[in-house]
Amino acid sequence: MRHILLISVLLVLASCFNKGDCLKTNTDKVRIAFKSKADGKNLSLRLNSVTAQGFPTVLISNQDVAGTFELRIDPNQAFTNFIFDYKVGEVSDKDTLKLTYRPLARVPASDCGAFLYFTDLNYTKTGFDSIRIVNAQLLSDANILNVQIFR
Repeated sequence: MRHILLISVLLVLASCFNKGDCLKTNTDKVRIAFKSKADGKNLSLRLNSVTAQGFPTVLISNQDVAGTFELRIDPNQAFTNFIFDYKVGEVSDKDTLKLTYRPLARVPASDCGAFLYFTDLNYTKTGFDSIRIVNAQLLSDANILNVQIFR
């Protein structure tokens, strides 16, 4: 009987040391890929600058892109309006992309506190040929693409 009581007490004490799953999977970055409208393959281009209303600095400056890249959204708003100044081959262009999203606070475990997730990603205004939302939730997994911009 003593052994059963001792084992029960040890099990209860050991369970107190199990921490909740506080793995952070949220992010405030949207992953974007430029694609060729003709064949859907990644488009190589030069981002002269990418700015966003509400941010005091240039987000990207003089960067060559041949795959995906990340842009930070404004976590204090329900949208971010990006202004792209870019060059494809010898052709320079400027376009805008207004992304909308919904901030959602989640508590994965009582030990963790709240994490802010961004869901329902969409666009309301753009100067690009076409846009496709691939994944509407911003997650920290580097393999998840959120937006495809076709040009």
